[in-house]
Amino acid sequence: MMNIRPVILKGVKDLLRSRFVYIKHLLSLLKRESCIINLNSKIWHNNQLLNFINISALKYLMENGRRINSFDYYAAAMLTMFSLYLATIKGRSLLEEGNQKTLQRMRVSGISMKSILLAKYITIFVLALFQIITMMIYSAIVLKVNWGAYSTVGILMMAHALAVAALAAFIGAIVLKLQKAMAAEFFGTAVIPMMAFVGGSFLHYGGLPEFIQKISYFTINGLALRTYIYIMLGYGLKDNLSYILGLFLMTAILLAISIVLFQKKGVDTNVDDHKIKNHEIKG
Repeated sequence: MMNIRPVILKGVKDLLRSRFVYIKHLLSLLKRESCIINLNSKIWHNNQLLNFINISALKYLMENGRRINSFDYYAAAMLTMFSLYLATIKGRSLLEEGNQKTLQRMRVSGISMKSILLAKYITIFVLALFQIITMMIYSAIVLKVNWGAYSTVGILMMAHALAVAALAAFIGAIVLKLQKAMAAEFFGTAVIPMMAFVGGSFLHYGGLPEFIQKISYFTINGLALRTYIYIMLGYGLKDNLSYILGLFLMTAILLAISIVLFQKKGVDTNVDDHKIKNHEIKG
């Protein structure tokens, strides 16, 4: 009897060990199955999100009995985004002119800061308009983009270019006031990409959250992009008048702030070795 006991204990121990291994293996399978279920759930939710975005985009791209494709949408989206970078580049040029004493020389010659700002504004407006026209012609020829009625698009182009020039003046006034090129870099690397995202340059604005769509109405590119798209869909000037007036309003606000900042900053009239001296001419 004493010899059988160890054998029985060993058998029970082996049985328990095998059961433990089986249960451990079963738990591992359940855990793996749970991961698969969670993964499938995430895939399903992502598909639902993509379907929502596609349905929302389709809703906006098929209005008024006319449909636009991705080339049409992103031609307008890229146009509005790149115009923002033009504003950043030209806004920074004011600081460079200040460092090179160009602004000081103009002030010494009797040119007011308002005249300097106006000249800059007109220059940037012409450049922005040229950029918009160039991108429109290229997309129309190469990508076969139909921009809609020329008269309505022409008015929008003017409003868009004026707003871009006002943004450039605003950025230039801030950079000149702070005397730091990092301010322009901040606009170019942080503010402009954020405006591009909110305005719908990366994703169709119809698929963005509702609160972001509301914010986009307060951005130049958001208003301009919507108006370009609606004109492509066949809407006329009367239907887009509120958006165009919104661009004019932004232009007026940005210009007013720029003028105030320019007047407060002023420009030192010291031109170093190029000081103007009056000499009497002796006969």
